[in-house]
Amino acid sequence: MFLLGLSLAPVLVLGVFGLLFWMMDATVYSPGYSERAFKKIQSGMTKAEVERLVGAPLRIHHGYPGVTRWYGPPGSSVRPDGALVCPSQDWSNLAIIEFDPTGQFTMQNPWARKTPDEIATVLGEPIKERNNAAECWEYTDGNCYRRSVRYDQSGKVGEVVAYFNWD
Repeated sequence: MFLLGLSLAPVLVLGVFGLLFWMMDATVYSPGYSERAFKKIQSGMTKAEVERLVGAPLRIHHGYPGVTRWYGPPGSSVRPDGALVCPSQDWSNLAIIEFDPTGQFTMQNPWARKTPDEIATVLGEPIKERNNAAECWEYTDGNCYRRSVRYDQSGKVGEVVAYFNWD
């Protein structure tokens, strides 16, 4: 009987954690949202095609044209939400810089009017680069599951964003 209790302990612990997670999941989904339908969204689809597939989003953000580049020391990474993660205390080459639509110049200080090559001589090569969305449709809100679609200047899907976030 004692051995049976020991073998059930991990199952009970996992069950308790699963129940707690389920109770604390505060994700709000757009009306009619389906994860199965969201997974069918592909790069290049139009807004109308996406809306037929998953419905209207909770909110729409209008972006601005340009290119974002993330710079950091070796071992740095970029989370799905765009946050720059640096595993060391060396923050000297850490930067997120917005460039013009051509990706050639920035207006941000202290890098104003600098080219990517000029910035790379100081910070090194970027660890990530992304063309900014002209529009972003968000299908979730709150904690846990983040789902959104980023559209390019032509109104077509440029990026499908799906990740788990625990605040």
